[in-house]
Amino acid sequence: MQKKSNVKSKFSFFLNFLSEERKRVGKEKKYKFFEQRGFAYEQIGLLDKAMQDYCAGLKLGPNFRPLLVRRASLYKKLGKNKLAIYI
Repeated sequence: MQKKSNVKSKFSFFLNFLSEERKRVGKEKKYKFFEQRGFAYEQIGLLDKAMQDYCAGLKLGPNFRPLLVRRASLYKKLGKNKLAIYI
């Protein structure tokens, strides 16, 4: 049980770091932070937040392939296969 809380604590630190770092980066690079933070959310089971970040990132970088792939993968994980293949 302690290992799981330690992992969540590390992800929380990472999420806070990304949130602060995102404020310092220009708009042209912010989509990468949404991709990284969304992935961190996904790893700790916060799938709604992950999807929100993936979609927000795609508004800024609509052709950023890693975001497209992560969002499609999450749609598939959520059982929304039709949305997963629509990229």
